[in-house]
Amino acid sequence: MSELLLYGGLAAAVISLAAFILSVVLSRARLSRRPVGVLLTALAVIFLLSAFLSFTGFRQLRELRSAFADIEDSYGEYDKGDSEAALTYALRALPEKRGIFSPPYTPEAKKALTDILGVYKLSDTYKPYAVHKLPSAPIYLGISPDGKTAAAVYASAVLIFNTETSEEKANLPVIDSGPAEAVFMDDNRVAYTGENGVSVYDIENDTILWSGKPATRVAVSQNGVIAAVYKGDGETTVYNAEGGILTTLSFAGKSRLVDPDGDPSGGNDNLFALNKDGSLLAVSFSDGSIDMFDLDNSENSFELTLPLDYTRIEGGFYDKYLALSARNAASSAYAVLDLETYKQTAGYESKEPSIMSVNSTGVYLSTDNLLIKLTPATGERQEIANPDSGIRAFATDGGYTLISSDDGNICLFDSNAVPLDKRPGGSPYDFARLAGGYAVLGSRDSPDLRLLKLDTYDESEIFTYDPAFKHDEARVNADNTRVTLFSRESFRLYDINGDLLNETLIPDSDSVSEQRFGKESGNLAVMYKDALRIYSGADGTLIYEKTDLKSVFYAPYGISVLDKDGELSLVDIDAAAPGYVSEIQGDRAAYCGMDADSAFLGEGEVIGAAETQDGFLFAVSDGTSGSVYDDSRKKLFDIPIEGQSEAFFTPEAVVISPLRGTPAVYSLKTGKFLTLLEPDTRIVSIIQRDDYLISEYIAADGERGGSLLDVDFNPLASLPRLTDTTGDTLIFDCVGSLRQSRIYPIEELIAMAKAEYVLYTNSKQAYPYPAGLFYKNRVSRRC
Repeated sequence: MSELLLYGGLAAAVISLAAFILSVVLSRARLSRRPVGVLLTALAVIFLLSAFLSFTGFRQLRELRSAFADIEDSYGEYDKGDSEAALTYALRALPEKRGIFSPPYTPEAKKALTDILGVYKLSDTYKPYAVHKLPSAPIYLGISPDGKTAAAVYASAVLIFNTETSEEKANLPVIDSGPAEAVFMDDNRVAYTGENGVSVYDIENDTILWSGKPATRVAVSQNGVIAAVYKGDGETTVYNAEGGILTTLSFAGKSRLVDPDGDPSGGNDNLFALNKDGSLLAVSFSDGSIDMFDLDNSENSFELTLPLDYTRIEGGFYDKYLALSARNAASSAYAVLDLETYKQTAGYESKEPSIMSVNSTGVYLSTDNLLIKLTPATGERQEIANPDSGIRAFATDGGYTLISSDDGNICLFDSNAVPLDKRPGGSPYDFARLAGGYAVLGSRDSPDLRLLKLDTYDESEIFTYDPAFKHDEARVNADNTRVTLFSRESFRLYDINGDLLNETLIPDSDSVSEQRFGKESGNLAVMYKDALRIYSGADGTLIYEKTDLKSVFYAPYGISVLDKDGELSLVDIDAAAPGYVSEIQGDRAAYCGMDADSAFLGEGEVIGAAETQDGFLFAVSDGTSGSVYDDSRKKLFDIPIEGQSEAFFTPEAVVISPLRGTPAVYSLKTGKFLTLLEPDTRIVSIIQRDDYLISEYIAADGERGGSLLDVDFNPLASLPRLTDTTGDTLIFDCVGSLRQSRIYPIEELIAMAKAEYVLYTNSKQAYPYPAGLFYKNRVSRRC
């Protein structure tokens, strides 16, 4: 439109100027002055109006170029993991104050803002909300049990700060002659390797409770016992919670294991751990041995020896078990020891490197892009995360698992290894800590700590179910009283309160070709090549069955079934009964406002149909080409189709969705190609709601989702996990629950974005943005 204004205005201005000059010449030829004067005045007005339109188009094009540059910058910052800067650029592409020269908001700007806000991402997620800057990159990171406080050790100090507000609580000097640590004893106390020795800091009272001997490692038990060791010492000192020395343990001339590869951690990941009651201390040594010190009875202390030369040994205590992971450049292994029977309960060797983490929720082991939870008593392995790229760092609280992967993404999984979210994180993080609904990520190469907070969207939840039940689709009936979860193998029917009404195994599930849900009744239609079954949306019982069919075809207005006797019936899913019957010759047929039978179809088949205000439309394809017809058998236009495809109709267009590939849109008025939709997706449905189109699809990886489009098929928002719509309400299947959202107008999204921006800038350590970032009418550097 802006280009039309610019070039149309220029053309009109040039024409009117030429006409004006011609009129002046004619006036000098002594023609009648009055009509010439009127003509000159009219031409002058046309010229001025054309110039104004051209100038308007020029200004709008300049603002559009600037907006597109901002959109590009917005996605660039988002891909780097900086959602704050991304949000700022997106807002600049949607200026709130607009004048006569301002172009309409672009669909690209609306989508960028929606993507960054994530308003239609209703699955539980840890959402980035602030960046806390350290004076230098962290070398150790800890988080309190309630998640509300974090401790970050950097070159010369440990910074303790509030994860909710980013407010700094304390900056405490640490030992400067080696690696340092800070470990939370509880929500209020931190044991750290201070400049004067191992120390305990009281956060609430802002005081150091006590200090002990110099240390570079600390281990803390659940009841407050602290073990500390200095990097070169041949002994460790054990303190009680008040700082009293319980014992000093000699290493008998052995040196602790330190990574020889120059790891920035200084070997601080190697085994040095207390059990939960502080009675046992496990320490790994450079000769491959592990000493188990019994602090209550030294006679029960013992030594473990590993069979190979491992350079890294890590792990810890879980209940009555000691879990260990060992590795070197060529191989890795893990083992679990029962400390009551002194028997190994689990073990495994591999050429793949592995990393072990032990906390109060379990024993975890990561290898490449797989994270498993070990059952210590049996060695059973449960997969809990499988990101697309290798695992750089992870954190888990037993319910959620947060992954920083090698490709820079931040991934979230539930306890059943179901992926909940994936978002760009910038460069990969080396540290991940998670507790109490808060998470902190850090990298050894950057002073920026990424703070995240759990969003559960409980207010949008309309239904919960057992996430262990496998299903492909979830649907809600029109009056929101029933929910059906179904796959080709089975379905479950619930009332909206979660009570199970019926569970049915679908017969001949391997032969099921298609399933459709009746919105009004909640009935489920199961289609085969030669059969149709419909199950009740009231109680789940079988209410319609027809077998030995020649063909079955679904269209939004009904299911066409052709039986072996040549009778064509149009079955209404909600009524579970035929409403049209005719006699057909041939093996294939579908009712499309007319009988599209074998004689009409030839080698082709109906791939989609719709009932419109003006009648019926349907598309036919033979796998190499296709055509669109109306119900008078008139061909409207041809369309290119390759392979198996489906057709979906809107009031203005037809969408051809191949089984594999990218859906294409064609105009119903002209038959011309209009645009492509989401690549590598198979469309399930397209419906129109006011000024929006809602496309539901299945991606190449099997994930269900959708897109919110304008009437010209421009994407306005991604709709991950979209499973159903009820009126203007979008329904999402979020692993264990169905959640709903209305469609947000752009004005409300802008207000939400500005509110989030205030949250960022009010944070003490929020990410600083370039000066003048909100200047109006910025000219893009790409212009």
